[in-house]
Amino acid sequence: MLAERAGLEMVQVSAWPATVDKVLQALSEIIGVYPPEQPNTVASREQTNVLWLGPDRWLIVKPAESGRDLVSELAERLPSDTAAVVELSAGRCVFAISGARSRGVLAKYLPLDLSRSNFPSGRCAQSAMAHIGVLVHAEGEDAFEIFVYRGFARHLWEILTDAALEFRDETHSR
Repeated sequence: MLAERAGLEMVQVSAWPATVDKVLQALSEIIGVYPPEQPNTVASREQTNVLWLGPDRWLIVKPAESGRDLVSELAERLPSDTAAVVELSAGRCVFAISGARSRGVLAKYLPLDLSRSNFPSGRCAQSAMAHIGVLVHAEGEDAFEIFVYRGFARHLWEILTDAALEFRDETHSR
């Protein structure tokens, strides 16, 4: 299965070296999950995921809620002398790919070891697919989210659908 995930709110938060503890505490209180501190890991609670992007830098991804603006809430609690809070929802697309052959489809263009032992559920990594920068999140055993800049989304979609052709179920191709 390959689909676009719409209706997501994405906010990047970067802490300054002297404010990391304050930022971690505030994020935990606001979003209900403590951000991961280990490289390439994801902390999750209900439908909210916090992806580690780099030292003291995270991407918060959750379904958009009417009446609640996460970036405003975070910016109010984390002023610029504490952290950089950047709204990314309009600039990113997210594709979901799942199924028994999803790792094989991704492996055609993604130069990462996608074995279940090396890239299990709850891992993320920044990489490139066909020279397009992506962020990959293993959200399940055979379920992934691929984050891409909106300007490259159509091209990546075409690459993913082409890569999946080899793995299509023969009973559906007749």
